[in-house]
Amino acid sequence: MRQLLPVILIAVTFIASRAETGYYPSTINGLKGAELKAAVAQTIASHRQIASTAELKQLLTGIDAAPDGSITAVFDESPLNMVNDYVGVLNPAHYGDSSPYMMQLSYDLHCIVPCTSATHDAIADYPPDIVTTTNAGNNALKVGLAIIDGIATNAYEPTDSVKGDVARMIMYAVTCYSGYKWQGRALNIINGGAYPTLNRHGITLLLEWHRADAVSQREKKRNDAIYSVQGNRNPFIDFPELAEHLWGTKTDEPFSIEGTSDPHPSEPDTDGKLKSTYSKTSDSTIVLATPFVSANAEWSIDGTKCTTPTIDVASLALGRHILRFKTTILSGRITIEIVP
Repeated sequence: MRQLLPVILIAVTFIASRAETGYYPSTINGLKGAELKAAVAQTIASHRQIASTAELKQLLTGIDAAPDGSITAVFDESPLNMVNDYVGVLNPAHYGDSSPYMMQLSYDLHCIVPCTSATHDAIADYPPDIVTTTNAGNNALKVGLAIIDGIATNAYEPTDSVKGDVARMIMYAVTCYSGYKWQGRALNIINGGAYPTLNRHGITLLLEWHRADAVSQREKKRNDAIYSVQGNRNPFIDFPELAEHLWGTKTDEPFSIEGTSDPHPSEPDTDGKLKSTYSKTSDSTIVLATPFVSANAEWSIDGTKCTTPTIDVASLALGRHILRFKTTILSGRITIEIVP
């Protein structure tokens, strides 16, 4: 029986800062092809392992929370009231790999989204593709038959507005877990561990979706939130052109972090919620709460334990500060900046 977790009602919604300076090492600069993919994989593979299904659902409840407290579910036509199930864009539990990669990928927040139980069961172990004959689904998802290399196979197709999201999740998965022994229906889009990992059909499909559906603000916020609790980022959200360097029109060109667009700047906050930048002129208080962290969490700022649930902005020096939180099941950090 699947466990049901109630929505955690906390006073603020989390808006994280940009990727911290130095997360992507300068050694990535100048690389291309297999060497570039391996270097990116080494960077993102080091991350915290989510410990249990219960923790995973608790984190998804906060990470995918909308301002009204509902849960955004990209494969369902309506928001959810609670995270009663979830699904991976590539479901490793059905691919038969007994290596540690299976558990890691199964619990990797970058590859998983909340959904209804009906959606979970409909997607099953199917790969993404263009569905030509629909057998199940809703206004946000089609499940049915797709034609891959002239052969009809079961597949799922998300709505156009999130096809890029799905493509970038899969690009992350095949980069972070290059050593995974891909089997079953995954082989409709994946060759194996060696570069380029994606097969010809997978490259064509995912690049098409990636190009047609640009990175959204929701994706950027989600990437930041996952970074705060899992400790790694999806580089295809931070640097969309990385996909072109690995599989597209720039495979012969060296990649450079300095030569690509900056991971998104911190967005202004208009409703007083926890945010990445505070002004001594216009802000007075920092509230120590986020929807993915329980209300009884312990907080500290720059190594000093917080004894109250708020911090006076005026008490902090200009510049960047590190907030750390800890509960019985998770810990993480959030970078904020104080400006004049």
